[in-house]
Amino acid sequence: MMVVDERFSAKGAIKDAEGSLQLGDYKDLICIVQDEAELAEGREGLLAADQIPIGVRRWKDPKGSGWVTAHPSGKRTRWFNSAIWKSWRMAFLLAKLQRELWEAHEALPREAGADQKPEQKETPSRKRGRPPADKGPAKDKKAAPKQREDAQGRGRGAARPRGRGPGRGPGPGRPRGPAKGRGARPTRPTRPTGRGLKRPSTAATAATPAAAASESSAAPMEAPKVRLRLQRFRGPEPLLGGRHRGLALFNLRSEKGREALVGLMKDGFTVLRKVFDAKECDVAVDRIWDFAIGRCPALDPKDESTWNPDNWSAVVRGKNLCHLYGAGWVLWQERLQFRKRLVEMDVYADVPHHVSWDGFHLGRPTPKPWSRTPWDHTDQVLLNGESTGCTWVQGLVALNDMDLSDGPAFECWPGSHQDEIFVELQKTEGLCDSPNGSFRVLQDAGRGWLQGKGMKRQRVPISQGDVILWDSRLVHQGGVAASARASQAVAPSGQQHRGCYGRMVAYMCLGLAEFTPPSVVEKRRKSYEAKGEAVTLNHKPDAFEAFKKSRYHANSPPMAFPEALPPEALQLHGLAP
Repeated sequence: MMVVDERFSAKGAIKDAEGSLQLGDYKDLICIVQDEAELAEGREGLLAADQIPIGVRRWKDPKGSGWVTAHPSGKRTRWFNSAIWKSWRMAFLLAKLQRELWEAHEALPREAGADQKPEQKETPSRKRGRPPADKGPAKDKKAAPKQREDAQGRGRGAARPRGRGPGRGPGPGRPRGPAKGRGARPTRPTRPTGRGLKRPSTAATAATPAAAASESSAAPMEAPKVRLRLQRFRGPEPLLGGRHRGLALFNLRSEKGREALVGLMKDGFTVLRKVFDAKECDVAVDRIWDFAIGRCPALDPKDESTWNPDNWSAVVRGKNLCHLYGAGWVLWQERLQFRKRLVEMDVYADVPHHVSWDGFHLGRPTPKPWSRTPWDHTDQVLLNGESTGCTWVQGLVALNDMDLSDGPAFECWPGSHQDEIFVELQKTEGLCDSPNGSFRVLQDAGRGWLQGKGMKRQRVPISQGDVILWDSRLVHQGGVAASARASQAVAPSGQQHRGCYGRMVAYMCLGLAEFTPPSVVEKRRKSYEAKGEAVTLNHKPDAFEAFKKSRYHANSPPMAFPEALPPEALQLHGLAP
């Protein structure tokens, strides 16, 4: 799966009037571009097809390492430290791009390399009547020192003259006296301003996806391709897309896509505001109530006396989650809108997707505060003892407004999605219950273990139309209201069935269509074409894992699949190519 960022092209590069890269606008790519597992000596950061451009060289010594690019004039250099940029590959791509931009600015052909020094102006001798010194070939060891363009980026302090041998000690260059025949003492180059690279922010480097750079194009002026190389999962079972494949959803060409990705990688979740408008949410509320009334005619949206536990249990599993047969098709139109909006907002890349056949949340207002055993859980487990990384990016849409302070809300443990935490949590005996498929609940010991790691549970209140995206490894739960009053919406929702109900949320999860196995597509297609009772699947867009029928709902009227779906809905639900 290729994800090309236009900032690595000469046309899309962010530069100043002199053709120098504005490095601050490239810091967000630190967490995207990474090295291969093995680095060849002398070709660190290069792929097999890469060639080292003229004017670009590798540097490695006890004080640092990376790639250096020289200006075609030979008077400037720029250093890209692999430690600061977190990978040799990132340092090489920036050095290569900087050389290309300088060449374009100077209108010099690529073959006119920096290995040959341009003719320099002669320095007048301090002794009168002495003829100017012969310049000689370009290998003159007493040439004026080149100005180091990015001393801060290299992390080595003040500039020093070129030509210093390995036996010379570190430190600034020593002035040369007139006895050597070179005339005036060379002046120390001033440190450039506004060109150095600040240390990357925590948000950009707190978590690192399993990603690597792709092969650069052989065409001289074509931008090198940058992709999320999703590392191969090494377990016995194949996993299409490899580890961390969920990260391939995001549009790295846009600022919104990069911001959402960084938030997901840092905390395990990200919030998108006002993805759906109020009218669209009201339509979804009506559809949910139509389904609820069909399952239990005794329920009346306008009569709160009918909102008793017996009637409610005919619609939902447990207290409020609706994953019954048929529930997964109540909001299929909203799934189309969900995918369309995330692409239009430039959060997700515009590529073919598949979506989960997921249910929704229908909360019941309660006359007294509802106490419940915590059910912090993950929706992902280890596969053959190994983590598959960020495999699914789940989503929810808030369909009504709850009290932001005390109302029910999405709750999670930020940072618990990190692989080292996730793997240890799953492998340590006594921290979690036995898994039920991909669903695994934490025990009290598991919550205490997370607290010992410096984590704590956090509420994420959102308003109508907002969306939360989260990593399936993240420990999370649906939190309850702190009071009876807060269990009811603060504003009415719905059109035909308008009222102040409990928390109403739609669950949706997108994945790349190419990651869905053909066997799953065949199962989905056969289930739909059978025209039987509409099954509801779990959060996985690339699987066919149906919820079982509950004995509490055996007498409820069945709900069939929609009669006719438009082509875009067939494709999104994995029913057609």
